[in-house]
Amino acid sequence: MTAQFVDLLERLVRPDQPGTFSVIPAPSQPTYYVARDDSGCAALLIRTSGASNRVPLLLAGIEARFSIACRIEERDRDVRTENLTVVACRSRDRAVERYFLTTMEFLASALGATPTVAAVGEMVDRVVDLFQRLARPPRRPLIGLTGELLVIRAAADPAAAVRAWRVDQDERYDFAIGALRLEAKATATDRRAHEVSFEQANPPAGTMGILASFIIQPSGGGFSLSDLVSDIEARIQVHDLIIKLRTVVADTLGRDMQTALGWSFDLARATSSARVYDVSTIPAIRPPLPAGVSGVRFLVDLSGCRQLGRARIDALASHERALLPP
Repeated sequence: MTAQFVDLLERLVRPDQPGTFSVIPAPSQPTYYVARDDSGCAALLIRTSGASNRVPLLLAGIEARFSIACRIEERDRDVRTENLTVVACRSRDRAVERYFLTTMEFLASALGATPTVAAVGEMVDRVVDLFQRLARPPRRPLIGLTGELLVIRAAADPAAAVRAWRVDQDERYDFAIGALRLEAKATATDRRAHEVSFEQANPPAGTMGILASFIIQPSGGGFSLSDLVSDIEARIQVHDLIIKLRTVVADTLGRDMQTALGWSFDLARATSSARVYDVSTIPAIRPPLPAGVSGVRFLVDLSGCRQLGRARIDALASHERALLPP
């Protein structure tokens, strides 16, 4: 995760005068000031153009005020007033501040040097949506999310993998691209056994189902979930996809995310353990189900299963192969 804005914030102290912001301009983006307000909260101040028809907002710990007169103090310069848009994080938790500023840094890069009030308003909506997800209970296990992220990291085209990644927690498959459906499964034990749904084991006619399996073992000195997300962000380098990545992670982990980002695992063991299977060849309950039966899930032991063959991989379309390791 890029952290230039975080580094700038750490150089700022809370201003003494009420109603004042202590600021440092972003070196490569002079339109933006990293700031602390008179309550000590982190903020981004933005020179915006265009008419301001957005009302002030305070939601999910994010405050936004559009095109207002701001009294700012900057090192080696006189205190002055500028008309700026203010986006502030009301949390004083350092981890939350860091997450806020790294997200804002991506969005600022996407907005460019001459952002309009309307464009900043849309950006604020995305940040609020992200932080609302962080207030909810976790939706899926941490180890399962790690397996999905390892699929993205290992993909021939990580950006394509993020595009194909689920948006909603209730989607049937973790990844869908063309006629390919891929489900990521992970376990912390040496036994390669995973819970699979009837639908995952029996994809729709005309599609191919793949199961990617990982053994992910916790390791106190290992690769953290934060490291894994940062590594993927560096590989994709597309602002909208980075925000999608962060949104899905936030939606999955909810209010446990800040703790979860520090969780670490044995990356070498996890990557070397990767196995890919054609779901049509794994042990499974096959159709038809008895009348009145639905929502079937079962445990599959893959220890005796053969991996997906090269010929089946070569038969996939090129955009589908982008989801698999090169």
